[in-house]
Amino acid sequence: MSKRLILVRHAKSSWDDTSLDDHQRPLDERGSRDAVTMGKRIAAKNIQPKLIISSDAERAFSTARMIGQALGYPTDSIVQEPKLYLAPAQGILEVLSARCNTHDEILVVGHNPGISELANQVGDQRIQNLPTGGVYSVEAEVDNWLELPAQPGRLLWFDYPKNVTES
Repeated sequence: MSKRLILVRHAKSSWDDTSLDDHQRPLDERGSRDAVTMGKRIAAKNIQPKLIISSDAERAFSTARMIGQALGYPTDSIVQEPKLYLAPAQGILEVLSARCNTHDEILVVGHNPGISELANQVGDQRIQNLPTGGVYSVEAEVDNWLELPAQPGRLLWFDYPKNVTES
């Protein structure tokens, strides 16, 4: 069985209000623009995830909503998962295995360093870092998301907002 995983690091967040808890930080203006841009780029690839799951942090969930809107995905169907907040790679895989194994194509919005670590564990091409707003998509012949590190998938697409070679 083939599964497709689309990993997204939340877009750039604002540090303007220092009274906010890290969990509550919103996207800044550039982050909002980048999330919309990346949503359009994902849509242009005809990617239609069966599930969008996001950290429940404000900056991640806002990114997920903007990408979902560009994909025509119902924003009220985006799953907010508290366990994805600052989760390590293994923690993200455990959430996917527990909540998402019935879905063969999912989009996950999370945080570094876990989201970049996971990209490097599940794909056949390593990256230095998944930039804010970046997307790393793999396809793998696995039945369970937990199998991905042992059977890495083929990189389908890697893109990020400042990448001018993609459109």
